[in-house]
Amino acid sequence: MWNSDELIIAPATVRAGGGRAVVRLAGEGLAGLLDRLFLPAGGAWPEAAGVVAARFGDAQLTSSYGPLAVEVLFWPGPSGPIGGPLAEVQLPGCVPLVDAVVARAVDLGARLARGGEFTLRAFLAGRIDLVQAEAVLSVVDARSPEELSEALDRMAGGLGGVLDAVRGTLLDLAGDIEAMIDFGEDAIGTVAMRDHLGR
Repeated sequence: MWNSDELIIAPATVRAGGGRAVVRLAGEGLAGLLDRLFLPAGGAWPEAAGVVAARFGDAQLTSSYGPLAVEVLFWPGPSGPIGGPLAEVQLPGCVPLVDAVVARAVDLGARLARGGEFTLRAFLAGRIDLVQAEAVLSVVDARSPEELSEALDRMAGGLGGVLDAVRGTLLDLAGDIEAMIDFGEDAIGTVAMRDHLGR
């Protein structure tokens, strides 16, 4: 049975060498897992969203990589982008290092996220609409600059804005029709309806 509060983890960047890599974690018990993996510079994870300087604190990770410095973008509660606790750990872009962090988090109780699970949680929490959720998949699958540009526009709410405007017009028209039924066309007239239809 799928549970939207489960503690999950997944790399959020391409599996390749680079300057930085990001590992994303979310779910109930996130702060406890972060406590086991990292030592935050201030001694505790903040109660408000923000960037936290930290270093490896887990004995298994430090035995291989030392007290490596990382940055953690942390949302502790439901106000975050997926409607629940979320953290994005920024690491040096080293594939074995990312794999080690993911594997250690799984050892400590997280599970690997399914494809699209973070996006699904954002959708279920009302942070993005269905059009934007589908646009995320389109961004991943884009094979040309044109496809990518269109997907990014949809993800930013371009189509959603158009649909909202159409919805508003239809609601205005429905209100005018109800008023005409209740009070008669002579009392309301057809001017308001023509204005909504642009005629």
